Amino acid sequence: MLITICTHQRRPLFGVIARDEQLSRVELTVVGDIVRQEWASSSAASDALMIMPDHIHGIVRVGRTRSFAAFVRGFKSAVTSRVRQETIDEVRNVWQRGYHDRILREDDVIAARNYIAANPARWLL
Repeated sequence: MLITICTHQRRPLFGVIARDEQLSRVELTVVGDIVRQEWASSSAASDALMIMPDHIHGIVRVGRTRSFAAFVRGFKSAVTSRVRQETIDEVRNVWQRGYHDRILREDDVIAARNYIAANPARWLL
């Protein structure tokens, strides 16, 4: 499943796009690093994640014991709890309500990974 989750009011909480010669990359904020850590600790999240300033894209594979909606709810909750505990900013709402998802067939996964990886370069266009 390809997922996109946006920040509350599309605020750039997670980082900034930097350009080094030919490459564009995201320099994460403390909040963005919390997102990265929580994604990495999830058993449902795969290797594909791109944290953008105001949203994330990732690939999620959930098993039979946990629903996709439960994964999203748990991920968003874990990030929000840590942000509230570990930052001094007045960030109360990290995420917008809901998310965008797309079911991926096995042969769509490579294209989805390429789309995710190219996102910082598209941001600067």
